[in-house]
Amino acid sequence: MAKIFGDTEIDIVTVSKELRNGGIVAVPTETVYGLACDALNENSCKKIFEIKERPFIDPLIIHVLDISAAKDLAYFNDIAEKLAEKFWPGPLTIVLQKNPLVSNIITANRNTVAIRSPSHPLLRKLLAQSKIPLAAPSANPFGYISPTSANHVQDSLGDKIDYIIDGGECEIGLESTIIDLSDESFPTLLRTGSISTKEISKCINLPIIEIDTKNNLVAEGAPAPGLLKNHYSPHTPLILLDFNLPCQKKIDEQDAVVLFNKSNKQAISDHKNLFWLTEKGDLSEAAHNLYNLLRNLDNKNFNKIFFEKVPNSDLGKAINDRLEKAQNS
Repeated sequence: MAKIFGDTEIDIVTVSKELRNGGIVAVPTETVYGLACDALNENSCKKIFEIKERPFIDPLIIHVLDISAAKDLAYFNDIAEKLAEKFWPGPLTIVLQKNPLVSNIITANRNTVAIRSPSHPLLRKLLAQSKIPLAAPSANPFGYISPTSANHVQDSLGDKIDYIIDGGECEIGLESTIIDLSDESFPTLLRTGSISTKEISKCINLPIIEIDTKNNLVAEGAPAPGLLKNHYSPHTPLILLDFNLPCQKKIDEQDAVVLFNKSNKQAISDHKNLFWLTEKGDLSEAAHNLYNLLRNLDNKNFNKIFFEKVPNSDLGKAINDRLEKAQNS
C-alpha cells in the first residue's frame, strides 16, 4: 500500500524530486485530492490515465503556482488575466489556447488546456519546490466518487501508487469551477463549482454562457474534465428525489435516504436508514460533506441510495450537478 506522509512528516524536497523524476504522488487540494505528476512528462501523464483507467478523451487540469507559470503553458487574454488575478490561488480552472509544449495527451488532442493555481498550502509548497507544473486529476478510479481525504485515496488507489500526502480533509470538497476563455468573446461555463457564474460575470463585466452538460456524450476530446455523462458515481445505485414533491419511488428498508438538512427529517421521518448532508441547511457544509457521505453509504451494502436535491442556487447548482452525474441507474 502507498506510504502516507502527514503534514509534519512530509519531506517536500524528497517528494518534489520524486515528481521531477517521473513519479506519481497523490496530493491534497482545497477541492479534492489529486493524482499528480510532472505535466511536461508525457510518460508520467500516460501513467495517470492507466492508474485511473481514464479514457484519453477526458483531459487533465494542470496546476501551477501562479499566473507567471501559467503563461508558460497557455496564451492568456485580458479576461483570463483579470479572473486569475481575482480568484487565484483558488478553485477556478481556466481553459485557454495552449502552448505547443503541452502534450496532446493532457488536452485530449485539443488545442486548449485547462489550468489553475490551487490554494492548499502543502501543494503550493510542492509546486514552489519542484518548479514544475503538475497535472492532477482526482485521485480515484475513473467515474467513482472523488476523494476528499488521504484515506479515500488509500482505499481506492493505495495499491497502485507509492506516496500519498495527507493534507487533511479538503476544505471545499467539490471540484473546481471551469470557465472556457479560449474565445474571450464567449466566456463559457463548462463545470459549476464553488465560484459562481455571478462572481465571474461581475469580475469581467460580461455575461457567462452556460451550456447543458447533464447528458453530454463526448465522442472526441472534451474541452475539460467532468463533461462526460457519468462521474462521481457510487457502486450502489443512486436516485435523486425532490421531497417537496410527492415521492413516486418505492423506498425499501434496505435503502438509504439522504436529506439536504436535518430539519427536513419530517419529509420521511419513519425511515430507519436516514442521513443528511448538513445540520442546518448550510450549502458549504453540504459540499464539504457530500463525497465522504457517499463513500460511507457505498460501503454499507444498501440496495439503493435515495438522495434529496439541494436548493438549486449558487453552490447548490454545483452539488446538484455532481449528484445528477452520479446517478448510475
